[in-house]
Amino acid sequence: NSFCTLLGMRFVFVCIAAVIASTNVVDAYFYVPGTTAKEYEDGANVSITVNSLRSMSAVVPYDYYHLPFCRPQEIYGTMYESMGQILAGDKMESSLYQFGMNKNVTCRRLPCENTAQVKAQLKELKSFIDQGYRGHMSIDNLPGFTPLDTPLYNTQCKNPVPLNFVVSGARGYNLGVPAWCTGKTLLNNHLDFVIRYHQPEGALKRVVGFHIRPRSVMFNAETVCDDSFNLERGQVSPLEVEAIGDKSPVTWSYSVTWIEDKKTTWATRWDDYLNTSVADSSARVHWVYIINSILITICLCVIAGVMLLRTLHKECNEYNSQDADALAEEMGWKLVHADVFRPPQHAELLSIAVGNGAQMVLLAVAILVFALLGFLSPANRGGVLTAMLICFALFSMASGYVTSRMLVTIAKKEWKVIFGSGMLFPGALFFCFIFIDVVNWHLGASDAVPFKNIVL
Repeated sequence: NSFCTLLGMRFVFVCIAAVIASTNVVDAYFYVPGTTAKEYEDGANVSITVNSLRSMSAVVPYDYYHLPFCRPQEIYGTMYESMGQILAGDKMESSLYQFGMNKNVTCRRLPCENTAQVKAQLKELKSFIDQGYRGHMSIDNLPGFTPLDTPLYNTQCKNPVPLNFVVSGARGYNLGVPAWCTGKTLLNNHLDFVIRYHQPEGALKRVVGFHIRPRSVMFNAETVCDDSFNLERGQVSPLEVEAIGDKSPVTWSYSVTWIEDKKTTWATRWDDYLNTSVADSSARVHWVYIINSILITICLCVIAGVMLLRTLHKECNEYNSQDADALAEEMGWKLVHADVFRPPQHAELLSIAVGNGAQMVLLAVAILVFALLGFLSPANRGGVLTAMLICFALFSMASGYVTSRMLVTIAKKEWKVIFGSGMLFPGALFFCFIFIDVVNWHLGASDAVPFKNIVL
């Protein structure tokens, strides 16, 4: 029996190692289990999808077309959305930004000039710009980022830039420049796309990088959106939100620059995005948090040890100073032994809490294992939330088992408590979710889940 057990454990470890090796070695074709690279021929149509409007200072996210951007006549969403995407409100929608693979575009206008819509929502547009809202876009499921060398505007701001306007390496692009920076509120109506592609030997081109440089451009007789358009510093006038009117229509435009990247493969194209966090910028950040955690742990252990020693020292002195008759009466810490196996006052709630705690521990372990195996890559939108919901439902059996064992241990035989383990904690989470969803629906947030999706 022991030999069969060891053989079975060895087989499981070999399978896990094979899965890890397959997700790391064969990076030319697969970097998330179950996904393949999308390849393009020269001149093939490449489209950009829009996601939402989010801010580092404001809490509520909005749909991308909540503001009067140039939009297609019919907006299409993604054909398939996971459970996590639906609950998180992470939906992708079509846009008018379309161009050919490896075909540079100097300047191209979008087929709309919605000056009237912008004037009607001028106050809201300025409010979004002042709050630091950013437009989120994606190409081939790869989110667009602002490059590290992109300033808030072509020139330096007059005042210090707040943290929520620091755009270096941030996802999305700034909708505009607030008035405190240049004196006037500027609208970023031109997007400069810098797209990197990789072409493996014997294969077609694959998108491995997507950067967005927002610009504010006043198009007039001197600044024309054609092949002579130049985005160099000082050669274009910005578009002021206050000046939007009949004489200055809002023209939305974009430019595209393709760059071949021979080092970044399709399997490692997310590394640049994952390395933009503050924690990855320097090893000193990791050491600071590690030392901080160690010091806090040592301080807590010292405090608990000093309190325990003082209590024991005091009671030992009392025992040593009394005669034999006084010692016959139990006192101090000796009284605890009679209460060790005493059932608690709220044994049912304790059992439910322990069962749900075991369920959450198993959930955390399962999510970590799936993440280490590569199944929860950021390229899999909504994958983490979907996996959490599925694992939470599966591990409800463990919650019921631990709850029943806890009841047996404390001499309780109320089987109705098992239903409490499956209704109390999940029910509280569900009511909190419904309350937050109603608030988001009232505010018009993009992550508000429709009622029919909740029912389904």
